[in-house]
Amino acid sequence: NSAARLCSAVYANFSPSSIGGFRAGAGEHGTGHAVDIMTSGSEGDAIAAFVQANVGTFNVKYLIWQQRYWAPGEGWSTMEDRGSATANHYDHVHVTVN
Repeated sequence: NSAARLCSAVYANFSPSSIGGFRAGAGEHGTGHAVDIMTSGSEGDAIAAFVQANVGTFNVKYLIWQQRYWAPGEGWSTMEDRGSATANHYDHVHVTVN
């Protein structure tokens, strides 16, 4: 599936501390459509750019990085402050695939 291919490609090209995000429930993480790539700083920037450059390959719906939301054809938009580094996606790149 798209999420598995994305995870493999990120591990092949970068060194994130981990990739995860599956949790019980009906949301994107529960259905296997969302992953959290644990990283920070310039590596996170590079991973986000890699995902953007390969949006078609991985069937990307959207990504979130450093309190910003990006979807194909929309560009970056700032998100509301959710109160912590994790909730604001400063310690991981969130990617949802179709």
